[in-house]
Amino acid sequence: MAATCAIGTFGRLAVLQGSSPYVWGGTRLPFMRENIHKRGKHIHPPVILGTRFEDAERVRTGTNFYGGVVTFPVDPGNLVTLLPLMLGGTPAGTTFPLAETVPTFGCLIDKVTRRFEYLNGAVNRWSLSGTQHGPDGQPNWVTLAIEMWFKSETPDTVFPALTLPKDAQYTAFTFEDVAITMQGAARKPKQFTLMGHNHLHARWVNDLNPVLFCPTRSTVALSVVFPYDDDHDDLHNLPLTPAAGSLVLANGSISTQFNFGSLVSPDNTPTIPGFTEINQPVIAVARKNGATPSLNVINDSTP
Repeated sequence: MAATCAIGTFGRLAVLQGSSPYVWGGTRLPFMRENIHKRGKHIHPPVILGTRFEDAERVRTGTNFYGGVVTFPVDPGNLVTLLPLMLGGTPAGTTFPLAETVPTFGCLIDKVTRRFEYLNGAVNRWSLSGTQHGPDGQPNWVTLAIEMWFKSETPDTVFPALTLPKDAQYTAFTFEDVAITMQGAARKPKQFTLMGHNHLHARWVNDLNPVLFCPTRSTVALSVVFPYDDDHDDLHNLPLTPAAGSLVLANGSISTQFNFGSLVSPDNTPTIPGFTEINQPVIAVARKNGATPSLNVINDSTP
Protein backbone atom coordinates (compact mmCIF):
# COMPACT_ATOMS: atom_id res chain seq x y z
CA MET A 1 0.00 0.00 0.00
CA ALA A 2 1.36 3.40 -0.95
CA ALA A 3 2.25 5.77 1.88
CA THR A 4 0.21 8.95 2.35
CA CYS A 5 1.14 12.35 3.77
CA ALA A 6 -0.55 13.85 6.82
CA ILE A 7 -0.14 17.53 5.93
CA GLY A 8 -1.18 20.11 8.52
CA THR A 9 -2.69 22.24 5.74
CA PHE A 10 -5.77 20.00 5.85
CA GLY A 11 -6.26 20.09 9.63
CA ARG A 12 -9.49 21.37 11.16
CA LEU A 13 -10.49 22.48 14.67
CA ALA A 14 -13.83 23.14 16.36
CA VAL A 15 -14.87 24.00 19.93
CA LEU A 16 -18.17 23.53 21.74
CA GLN A 17 -18.96 24.99 25.16
CA GLY A 18 -20.47 22.62 27.73
CA SER A 19 -19.87 19.14 29.13
CA SER A 20 -19.79 15.81 27.27
CA PRO A 21 -21.36 13.92 25.62
CA TYR A 22 -21.17 16.34 22.69
CA VAL A 23 -23.39 16.52 19.65
CA TRP A 24 -20.85 18.16 17.43
CA GLY A 25 -21.95 21.39 15.90
CA GLY A 26 -19.95 24.02 17.69
CA THR A 27 -17.77 26.65 16.08
CA ARG A 28 -14.99 25.92 13.63
CA LEU A 29 -11.94 28.14 14.13
CA PRO A 30 -8.97 28.93 11.91
CA PHE A 31 -5.67 28.27 13.70
CA MET A 32 -1.95 28.48 13.04
CA ARG A 33 -0.70 25.44 14.96
CA GLU A 34 -1.66 23.16 17.84
CA ASN A 35 -0.05 20.59 20.12
CA ILE A 36 -3.09 19.24 21.99
CA HIS A 37 -2.27 15.61 22.79
CA LYS A 38 -2.47 12.80 25.30
CA ARG A 39 0.66 12.42 27.41
CA GLY A 40 0.59 8.89 28.74
CA LYS A 41 2.85 7.28 31.31
CA HIS A 42 4.14 3.81 32.19
CA ILE A 43 5.25 2.95 35.72
CA HIS A 44 7.31 0.15 37.26
CA PRO A 45 7.34 -0.50 41.03
CA PRO A 46 10.58 0.54 42.81
CA VAL A 47 11.34 -3.01 43.99
CA ILE A 48 14.66 -4.76 44.57
CA LEU A 49 14.96 -7.65 42.13
CA GLY A 50 18.59 -8.65 42.54
CA THR A 51 19.38 -6.98 39.22
CA ARG A 52 19.56 -3.49 37.78
CA PHE A 53 17.01 -4.29 35.07
CA GLU A 54 13.24 -3.82 35.28
CA ASP A 55 10.79 -6.56 34.30
CA ALA A 56 8.40 -5.86 31.44
CA GLU A 57 5.77 -8.00 33.19
CA ARG A 58 5.60 -5.59 36.17
CA VAL A 59 4.85 -2.44 34.13
CA ARG A 60 1.49 -0.72 34.61
CA THR A 61 -0.21 2.27 33.04
CA GLY A 62 0.22 5.49 35.01
CA THR A 63 -1.80 8.72 35.06
CA ASN A 64 -2.59 10.61 31.87
CA PHE A 65 -2.55 14.27 30.96
CA TYR A 66 -4.44 15.76 28.02
CA GLY A 67 -3.77 19.24 26.74
CA GLY A 68 -1.51 21.68 24.99
CA VAL A 69 -1.52 25.03 23.22
CA VAL A 70 -3.47 26.21 20.19
CA THR A 71 -2.29 29.39 18.45
CA PHE A 72 -4.89 31.50 16.66
CA PRO A 73 -4.90 34.65 14.56
CA VAL A 74 -6.78 37.40 16.39
CA ASP A 75 -10.03 38.87 15.07
CA PRO A 76 -13.25 40.07 16.77
CA GLY A 77 -15.45 37.45 15.10
CA ASN A 78 -13.65 34.44 16.55
CA LEU A 79 -12.99 36.20 19.86
CA VAL A 80 -16.76 36.05 20.44
CA THR A 81 -16.20 32.29 20.89
CA LEU A 82 -12.79 32.36 22.59
CA LEU A 83 -13.08 35.21 25.12
CA PRO A 84 -15.72 33.50 27.34
CA LEU A 85 -13.50 30.40 27.53
CA MET A 86 -10.49 32.55 28.50
CA LEU A 87 -12.16 34.95 30.94
CA GLY A 88 -15.07 32.93 32.30
CA GLY A 89 -17.71 35.67 32.41
CA THR A 90 -21.02 35.78 30.55
CA PRO A 91 -20.93 38.30 27.69
CA ALA A 92 -23.33 41.24 27.82
CA GLY A 93 -23.52 42.80 24.38
CA THR A 94 -19.93 43.63 23.42
CA THR A 95 -18.62 43.35 27.02
CA PHE A 96 -16.71 40.21 28.03
CA PRO A 97 -15.92 40.16 31.79
CA LEU A 98 -13.79 38.05 34.07
CA ALA A 99 -15.49 35.59 36.44
CA GLU A 100 -14.61 33.49 39.49
CA THR A 101 -15.08 30.30 37.43
CA VAL A 102 -14.16 29.24 33.92
CA PRO A 103 -16.48 27.31 31.58
CA THR A 104 -16.13 23.70 30.46
CA PHE A 105 -15.79 23.00 26.74
CA GLY A 106 -14.80 20.36 24.23
CA CYS A 107 -12.40 20.54 21.31
CA LEU A 108 -12.46 18.43 18.15
CA ILE A 109 -9.32 18.34 16.01
CA ASP A 110 -8.98 16.74 12.61
CA LYS A 111 -5.31 15.69 12.49
CA VAL A 112 -5.82 14.52 8.89
CA THR A 113 -5.07 10.81 9.35
CA ARG A 114 -7.45 10.56 12.32
CA ARG A 115 -9.72 12.86 14.28
CA PHE A 116 -9.49 13.38 18.07
CA GLU A 117 -12.16 14.63 20.46
CA TYR A 118 -10.95 16.24 23.69
CA LEU A 119 -13.57 16.31 26.42
CA ASN A 120 -14.53 18.53 29.36
CA GLY A 121 -11.67 20.99 29.17
CA ALA A 122 -10.81 24.40 30.59
CA VAL A 123 -8.39 27.20 29.71
CA ASN A 124 -5.37 27.30 32.00
CA ARG A 125 -3.65 30.35 30.51
CA TRP A 126 -3.49 32.49 27.38
CA SER A 127 -1.09 34.91 25.74
CA LEU A 128 -1.89 37.66 23.23
CA SER A 129 1.22 39.03 21.52
CA GLY A 130 2.60 41.01 18.62
CA THR A 131 5.91 42.36 17.37
CA GLN A 132 6.65 45.17 14.94
CA HIS A 133 8.80 43.95 12.03
CA GLY A 134 10.13 45.97 9.13
CA PRO A 135 9.40 45.29 5.45
CA ASP A 136 12.02 42.52 5.27
CA GLY A 137 10.86 40.77 8.43
CA GLN A 138 8.01 38.46 9.30
CA PRO A 139 4.37 39.54 8.85
CA ASN A 140 3.13 41.56 11.80
CA TRP A 141 0.18 39.37 12.81
CA VAL A 142 -1.17 39.59 16.35
CA THR A 143 -1.51 36.04 17.71
CA LEU A 144 -3.36 34.38 20.60
CA ALA A 145 -1.90 31.24 22.20
CA ILE A 146 -4.33 29.39 24.51
CA GLU A 147 -3.27 26.55 26.81
CA MET A 148 -6.15 24.09 27.16
CA TRP A 149 -6.46 21.15 29.59
CA PHE A 150 -8.87 18.26 29.03
CA LYS A 151 -10.04 15.20 30.96
CA SER A 152 -9.88 12.62 28.17
CA GLU A 153 -9.31 11.94 24.49
CA THR A 154 -11.57 10.00 22.10
CA PRO A 155 -10.29 9.09 18.62
CA ASP A 156 -12.22 8.83 15.35
CA THR A 157 -15.06 11.21 16.16
CA VAL A 158 -16.70 12.42 12.94
CA PHE A 159 -15.86 16.05 12.16
CA PRO A 160 -19.05 18.03 11.45
CA ALA A 161 -19.70 19.98 8.25
CA LEU A 162 -18.75 23.40 9.62
CA THR A 163 -17.65 26.29 7.41
CA LEU A 164 -15.19 29.05 8.21
CA PRO A 165 -16.86 32.49 7.93
CA LYS A 166 -15.09 35.17 5.89
CA ASP A 167 -17.02 38.31 6.81
CA ALA A 168 -15.26 41.55 7.76
CA GLN A 169 -15.31 40.82 11.51
CA TYR A 170 -13.06 37.81 10.84
CA THR A 171 -10.26 39.97 9.41
CA ALA A 172 -7.14 39.30 11.48
CA PHE A 173 -5.42 42.13 13.36
CA THR A 174 -1.83 43.17 12.66
CA PHE A 175 0.57 45.05 14.89
CA GLU A 176 -0.25 48.30 13.14
CA ASP A 177 -3.76 48.04 14.64
CA VAL A 178 -2.38 48.23 18.22
CA ALA A 179 -2.70 51.23 20.56
CA ILE A 180 -1.64 51.20 24.22
CA THR A 181 -2.52 53.72 26.92
CA MET A 182 -0.43 53.68 30.10
CA GLN A 183 -0.17 56.27 32.89
CA GLY A 184 -2.76 58.41 31.14
CA ALA A 185 -0.84 58.77 27.87
CA ALA A 186 -0.92 57.08 24.48
CA ARG A 187 2.20 54.98 23.90
CA LYS A 188 3.88 53.48 20.83
CA PRO A 189 5.05 49.90 21.51
CA LYS A 190 7.61 47.90 19.55
CA GLN A 191 6.29 44.61 20.91
CA PHE A 192 3.84 43.43 23.56
CA THR A 193 2.54 40.33 25.32
CA LEU A 194 -0.67 40.29 27.33
CA MET A 195 -0.87 37.21 29.55
CA GLY A 196 -3.82 35.78 31.49
CA HIS A 197 -3.55 32.82 33.86
CA ASN A 198 -6.43 30.95 35.55
CA HIS A 199 -4.01 28.80 37.60
CA LEU A 200 -5.99 25.60 37.18
CA HIS A 201 -5.63 22.90 39.82
CA ALA A 202 -6.08 19.43 38.33
CA ARG A 203 -7.37 16.64 40.55
CA TRP A 204 -6.72 12.91 40.03
CA VAL A 205 -8.77 10.71 42.39
CA ASN A 206 -9.07 6.93 41.82
CA ASP A 207 -8.71 7.49 38.09
CA LEU A 208 -5.92 7.51 35.53
CA ASN A 209 -7.49 10.63 34.02
CA PRO A 210 -8.02 14.01 35.72
CA VAL A 211 -11.50 14.28 37.23
CA LEU A 212 -11.69 18.02 38.00
CA PHE A 213 -10.13 21.37 37.03
CA CYS A 214 -10.43 24.18 39.58
CA PRO A 215 -9.30 27.77 38.87
CA THR A 216 -7.41 28.92 41.96
CA ARG A 217 -6.24 32.45 41.13
CA SER A 218 -6.41 34.96 38.29
CA THR A 219 -3.36 36.89 37.18
CA VAL A 220 -3.08 39.29 34.26
CA ALA A 221 0.19 40.90 33.14
CA LEU A 222 1.18 43.18 30.28
CA SER A 223 4.77 43.10 29.05
CA VAL A 224 5.70 45.83 26.57
CA VAL A 225 8.87 47.07 24.89
CA PHE A 226 8.88 50.80 24.09
CA PRO A 227 11.62 52.91 22.51
CA TYR A 228 13.54 54.81 25.19
CA ASP A 229 12.68 58.26 23.88
CA ASP A 230 11.08 61.43 25.20
CA ASP A 231 7.60 59.90 24.91
CA HIS A 232 8.43 56.89 27.08
CA ASP A 233 11.28 57.84 29.44
CA ASP A 234 8.74 58.35 32.27
CA LEU A 235 7.94 54.61 32.33
CA HIS A 236 11.11 53.33 34.01
CA ASN A 237 10.20 54.61 37.47
CA LEU A 238 6.45 54.38 38.07
CA PRO A 239 4.52 55.03 41.30
CA LEU A 240 2.58 52.34 43.16
CA THR A 241 -0.54 54.48 42.84
CA PRO A 242 -3.13 52.52 40.80
CA ALA A 243 -3.51 53.80 37.25
CA ALA A 244 -5.86 52.45 34.61
CA GLY A 245 -4.64 51.49 31.15
CA SER A 246 -5.77 49.87 27.94
CA LEU A 247 -4.64 47.86 24.94
CA VAL A 248 -6.77 48.40 21.83
CA LEU A 249 -6.79 46.53 18.53
CA ALA A 250 -8.77 48.46 15.91
CA ASN A 251 -9.28 47.93 12.18
CA GLY A 252 -11.90 50.21 10.69
CA SER A 253 -15.20 49.67 12.52
CA ILE A 254 -14.14 46.43 14.25
CA SER A 255 -12.11 46.53 17.44
CA THR A 256 -11.14 44.69 20.62
CA GLN A 257 -10.27 46.72 23.71
CA PHE A 258 -8.63 45.29 26.83
CA ASN A 259 -9.26 47.61 29.79
CA PHE A 260 -7.15 47.29 32.96
CA GLY A 261 -8.36 48.42 36.38
CA SER A 262 -4.82 49.12 37.56
CA LEU A 263 -1.47 48.66 35.84
CA VAL A 264 1.53 48.80 38.17
CA SER A 265 5.09 48.13 37.04
CA PRO A 266 8.24 47.90 39.17
CA ASP A 267 11.25 50.04 38.25
CA ASN A 268 13.05 48.77 35.15
CA THR A 269 15.99 50.90 34.04
CA PRO A 270 16.85 50.66 30.33
CA THR A 271 20.23 49.33 29.25
CA ILE A 272 22.46 49.88 26.21
CA PRO A 273 22.52 46.74 24.01
CA GLY A 274 25.23 47.98 21.65
CA PHE A 275 24.96 50.06 18.49
CA THR A 276 21.18 49.54 18.20
CA GLU A 277 18.32 51.57 19.67
CA ILE A 278 17.89 51.63 23.45
CA ASN A 279 14.56 50.21 24.60
CA GLN A 280 12.37 50.78 27.66
CA PRO A 281 10.88 47.46 28.87
CA VAL A 282 7.77 47.57 31.06
CA ILE A 283 6.33 44.53 32.86
CA ALA A 284 3.05 45.61 34.46
CA VAL A 285 0.62 43.56 36.53
CA ALA A 286 -3.09 44.28 36.18
CA ARG A 287 -5.09 44.22 39.42
CA LYS A 288 -8.61 45.26 40.33
CA ASN A 289 -8.99 48.80 41.59
CA GLY A 290 -11.92 49.07 43.99
CA ALA A 291 -14.96 47.83 42.07
CA THR A 292 -13.13 48.03 38.73
CA PRO A 293 -11.94 44.56 37.70
CA SER A 294 -8.35 43.84 36.72
CA LEU A 295 -9.51 43.23 33.15
CA ASN A 296 -12.59 43.49 31.03
CA VAL A 297 -12.82 43.33 27.27
CA ILE A 298 -14.98 45.28 24.83
CA ASN A 299 -15.14 43.25 21.63
CA ASP A 300 -16.95 45.02 18.78
CA SER A 301 -17.40 42.52 15.98
CA THR A 302 -19.90 44.61 14.01
CA PRO A 303 -18.34 45.60 10.67
